[in-house]
Amino acid sequence: MKIDLTDVTVCAVDSANVRPAAMALNRSAARCRFADSVLFSHEPASGSFRTIRTDKIESTTAYSHFVFKRLPMVIETPFVLVVQWDGFVIDQSAWNPSFRNFDYIGARWPFVTDGMTVGNGGFSLLSRKFMSAMMEPRFPIRDGENSDWLICRKYRSQLETEFDIRFAPEAIADRFSYETLTAREFTAPRPPTFGFHGMGNMWRYLDDADMIALIDQVSPYVFQTH
Repeated sequence: MKIDLTDVTVCAVDSANVRPAAMALNRSAARCRFADSVLFSHEPASGSFRTIRTDKIESTTAYSHFVFKRLPMVIETPFVLVVQWDGFVIDQSAWNPSFRNFDYIGARWPFVTDGMTVGNGGFSLLSRKFMSAMMEPRFPIRDGENSDWLICRKYRSQLETEFDIRFAPEAIADRFSYETLTAREFTAPRPPTFGFHGMGNMWRYLDDADMIALIDQVSPYVFQTH
Protein backbone atom coordinates (compact mmCIF):
# COMPACT_ATOMS: atom_id res chain seq x y z
CA MET A 1 0.00 0.00 0.00
CA LYS A 2 1.24 3.47 -0.87
CA ILE A 3 1.98 5.82 2.00
CA ASP A 4 0.84 9.43 1.99
CA LEU A 5 3.80 11.74 1.37
CA THR A 6 1.86 14.60 -0.14
CA ASP A 7 4.17 17.10 1.56
CA VAL A 8 7.12 15.69 -0.44
CA THR A 9 8.18 16.13 -4.06
CA VAL A 10 10.34 13.34 -5.46
CA CYS A 11 12.74 14.35 -8.20
CA ALA A 12 15.73 13.27 -10.22
CA VAL A 13 18.15 15.47 -12.16
CA ASP A 14 19.91 13.63 -14.98
CA SER A 15 21.31 14.06 -18.46
CA ALA A 16 23.57 10.98 -18.54
CA ASN A 17 21.40 8.10 -17.30
CA VAL A 18 17.94 9.35 -18.16
CA ARG A 19 16.13 6.02 -18.55
CA PRO A 20 17.56 4.56 -15.31
CA ALA A 21 16.65 7.80 -13.52
CA ALA A 22 13.11 7.43 -14.87
CA MET A 23 13.07 3.89 -13.48
CA ALA A 24 14.14 5.17 -10.05
CA LEU A 25 11.30 7.71 -10.07
CA ASN A 26 8.78 5.10 -11.19
CA ARG A 27 9.83 2.64 -8.50
CA SER A 28 9.68 5.33 -5.82
CA ALA A 29 6.28 6.60 -6.94
CA ALA A 30 4.93 3.05 -6.96
CA ARG A 31 5.38 2.93 -3.17
CA CYS A 32 4.47 6.48 -2.13
CA ARG A 33 1.83 9.07 -2.92
CA PHE A 34 4.01 12.12 -3.49
CA ALA A 35 2.77 15.66 -4.09
CA ASP A 36 4.73 15.67 -7.33
CA SER A 37 7.24 13.54 -9.20
CA VAL A 38 9.62 15.31 -11.58
CA LEU A 39 12.48 14.43 -13.88
CA PHE A 40 14.71 17.39 -14.72
CA SER A 41 16.53 16.55 -17.94
CA HIS A 42 17.43 17.78 -21.41
CA GLU A 43 15.84 14.58 -22.73
CA PRO A 44 12.17 13.64 -22.37
CA ALA A 45 11.18 10.35 -20.78
CA SER A 46 7.88 8.69 -20.02
CA GLY A 47 6.65 7.35 -16.71
CA SER A 48 4.69 8.21 -13.60
CA PHE A 49 6.28 11.66 -13.44
CA ARG A 50 6.47 14.84 -15.42
CA THR A 51 9.58 16.01 -17.22
CA ILE A 52 10.86 19.57 -16.98
CA ARG A 53 13.32 20.29 -19.76
CA THR A 54 16.68 21.72 -18.80
CA ASP A 55 19.95 22.48 -20.51
CA LYS A 56 22.11 19.38 -20.72
CA ILE A 57 23.82 18.77 -17.39
CA GLU A 58 27.33 17.69 -18.34
CA SER A 59 29.27 17.46 -15.08
CA THR A 60 28.87 16.57 -11.42
CA THR A 61 29.46 20.23 -10.56
CA ALA A 62 26.64 21.29 -12.89
CA TYR A 63 24.41 18.67 -11.29
CA SER A 64 25.18 19.89 -7.77
CA HIS A 65 24.69 23.51 -8.78
CA PHE A 66 21.27 22.65 -10.21
CA VAL A 67 20.17 20.75 -7.10
CA PHE A 68 21.31 23.34 -4.57
CA LYS A 69 20.97 26.61 -6.44
CA ARG A 70 18.13 26.13 -8.95
CA LEU A 71 15.94 23.36 -7.57
CA PRO A 72 14.89 25.40 -4.51
CA MET A 73 13.28 27.94 -6.84
CA VAL A 74 10.86 25.41 -8.34
CA ILE A 75 10.03 23.04 -5.47
CA GLU A 76 6.86 24.12 -3.67
CA THR A 77 6.46 21.37 -1.06
CA PRO A 78 7.94 21.41 2.48
CA PHE A 79 10.30 18.57 1.52
CA VAL A 80 11.99 17.15 -1.56
CA LEU A 81 13.25 13.60 -1.93
CA VAL A 82 16.22 13.63 -4.30
CA VAL A 83 16.88 10.31 -6.01
CA GLN A 84 19.51 9.37 -8.56
CA TRP A 85 19.42 6.58 -11.11
CA ASP A 86 21.04 4.12 -8.70
CA GLY A 87 18.72 4.54 -5.73
CA PHE A 88 15.02 4.58 -4.96
CA VAL A 89 12.36 3.83 -2.34
CA ILE A 90 12.44 0.15 -1.39
CA ASP A 91 10.29 -0.17 1.75
CA GLN A 92 7.60 2.40 2.37
CA SER A 93 6.83 0.82 5.75
CA ALA A 94 10.25 2.04 6.94
CA TRP A 95 9.13 5.67 6.58
CA ASN A 96 9.04 7.32 9.99
CA PRO A 97 7.14 10.56 10.62
CA SER A 98 10.15 11.71 12.66
CA PHE A 99 12.03 12.15 9.38
CA ARG A 100 10.16 15.43 9.08
CA ASN A 101 11.91 16.72 12.20
CA PHE A 102 15.16 17.09 10.25
CA ASP A 103 16.30 19.29 7.40
CA TYR A 104 18.80 16.89 5.83
CA ILE A 105 18.79 13.09 5.84
CA GLY A 106 21.09 10.89 3.79
CA ALA A 107 22.86 7.61 4.36
CA ARG A 108 25.69 7.77 6.88
CA TRP A 109 29.32 7.26 5.93
CA PRO A 110 30.69 4.35 8.01
CA PHE A 111 34.26 5.36 7.20
CA VAL A 112 33.86 8.71 9.02
CA THR A 113 34.57 8.65 12.75
CA ASP A 114 34.26 12.26 13.92
CA GLY A 115 30.49 12.35 14.27
CA MET A 116 29.74 14.21 11.02
CA THR A 117 28.69 11.02 9.27
CA VAL A 118 25.42 12.06 7.59
CA GLY A 119 25.62 11.95 4.72
CA ASN A 120 25.07 10.82 1.20
CA GLY A 121 23.04 12.98 -1.19
CA GLY A 122 22.21 10.35 -3.83
CA PHE A 123 19.05 9.44 -1.94
CA SER A 124 18.32 12.30 0.41
CA LEU A 125 15.44 14.17 2.04
CA LEU A 126 15.82 17.95 2.10
CA SER A 127 13.57 20.46 3.81
CA ARG A 128 12.57 23.77 2.26
CA LYS A 129 14.42 25.43 5.13
CA PHE A 130 17.62 23.66 4.11
CA MET A 131 17.14 24.45 0.43
CA SER A 132 16.58 28.13 1.21
CA ALA A 133 19.78 28.22 3.27
CA MET A 134 21.78 26.64 0.46
CA MET A 135 20.73 29.45 -1.88
CA GLU A 136 22.99 31.76 0.11
CA PRO A 137 26.12 32.86 -1.83
CA ARG A 138 28.26 31.95 1.19
CA PHE A 139 27.72 28.25 0.27
CA PRO A 140 29.29 27.96 -3.20
CA ILE A 141 29.41 24.72 -5.15
CA ARG A 142 32.99 24.46 -6.33
CA ASP A 143 34.52 22.53 -9.22
CA GLY A 144 36.36 19.42 -8.13
CA GLU A 145 34.79 19.25 -4.67
CA ASN A 146 32.26 16.62 -3.65
CA SER A 147 29.05 18.49 -2.87
CA ASP A 148 27.92 15.95 -0.24
CA TRP A 149 31.21 16.46 1.57
CA LEU A 150 30.96 20.24 1.27
CA ILE A 151 27.45 20.40 2.68
CA CYS A 152 27.56 17.73 5.35
CA ARG A 153 31.03 18.48 6.66
CA LYS A 154 32.57 21.76 5.51
CA TYR A 155 29.34 23.81 5.63
CA ARG A 156 27.58 21.82 8.33
CA SER A 157 28.57 23.88 11.38
CA GLN A 158 27.63 27.14 9.71
CA LEU A 159 24.30 25.72 8.52
CA GLU A 160 23.55 24.50 12.03
CA THR A 161 24.53 27.63 13.95
CA GLU A 162 23.40 30.36 11.55
CA PHE A 163 20.34 28.74 9.95
CA ASP A 164 19.29 26.23 12.62
CA ILE A 165 19.55 23.38 10.13
CA ARG A 166 19.10 19.95 11.71
CA PHE A 167 21.08 17.08 10.25
CA ALA A 168 19.62 13.69 11.12
CA PRO A 169 21.48 11.59 13.70
CA GLU A 170 22.92 8.25 12.68
CA ALA A 171 20.02 6.17 13.98
CA ILE A 172 17.54 8.14 11.88
CA ALA A 173 19.84 8.08 8.84
CA ASP A 174 20.20 4.30 9.14
CA ARG A 175 16.43 3.92 9.08
CA PHE A 176 16.17 6.24 6.09
CA SER A 177 18.81 4.87 3.72
CA TYR A 178 22.15 3.16 3.26
CA GLU A 179 24.93 3.36 0.69
CA THR A 180 28.48 2.40 1.64
CA LEU A 181 28.68 -0.75 3.74
CA THR A 182 31.44 -2.35 5.75
CA ALA A 183 32.34 -5.93 4.78
CA ARG A 184 30.32 -7.24 7.72
CA GLU A 185 27.29 -5.10 6.90
CA PHE A 186 27.41 -6.10 3.23
CA THR A 187 26.90 -9.80 4.01
CA ALA A 188 24.53 -9.37 6.97
CA PRO A 189 20.72 -9.29 6.60
CA ARG A 190 19.64 -5.75 5.84
CA PRO A 191 17.44 -3.99 8.39
CA PRO A 192 14.45 -2.17 6.89
CA THR A 193 15.32 1.13 5.24
CA PHE A 194 13.09 3.51 3.35
CA GLY A 195 15.55 3.66 0.44
CA PHE A 196 19.11 3.10 -0.66
CA HIS A 197 21.78 4.46 -2.96
CA GLY A 198 24.61 2.90 -4.92
CA MET A 199 25.01 0.71 -7.98
CA GLY A 200 26.73 -1.93 -5.85
CA ASN A 201 23.52 -2.42 -3.88
CA MET A 202 21.09 -2.67 -6.78
CA TRP A 203 21.35 -6.46 -7.10
CA ARG A 204 19.31 -6.68 -3.91
CA TYR A 205 16.26 -5.07 -5.54
CA LEU A 206 16.42 -5.89 -9.26
CA ASP A 207 16.09 -9.31 -10.81
CA ASP A 208 18.61 -10.57 -13.37
CA ALA A 209 16.63 -9.36 -16.38
CA ASP A 210 16.24 -5.87 -14.92
CA MET A 211 19.94 -5.74 -14.05
CA ILE A 212 20.90 -6.67 -17.61
CA ALA A 213 18.54 -4.04 -19.01
CA LEU A 214 19.94 -1.45 -16.64
CA ILE A 215 23.53 -2.17 -17.64
CA ASP A 216 22.55 -1.67 -21.27
CA GLN A 217 21.07 1.74 -20.46
CA VAL A 218 23.65 3.39 -18.22
CA SER A 219 26.35 5.67 -19.53
CA PRO A 220 29.81 4.10 -20.01
CA TYR A 221 31.27 6.63 -17.55
CA VAL A 222 29.55 4.72 -14.73
CA PHE A 223 31.94 1.80 -15.16
CA GLN A 224 34.93 4.14 -15.18
CA THR A 225 34.05 5.70 -11.80
CA HIS A 226 33.11 2.65 -9.73
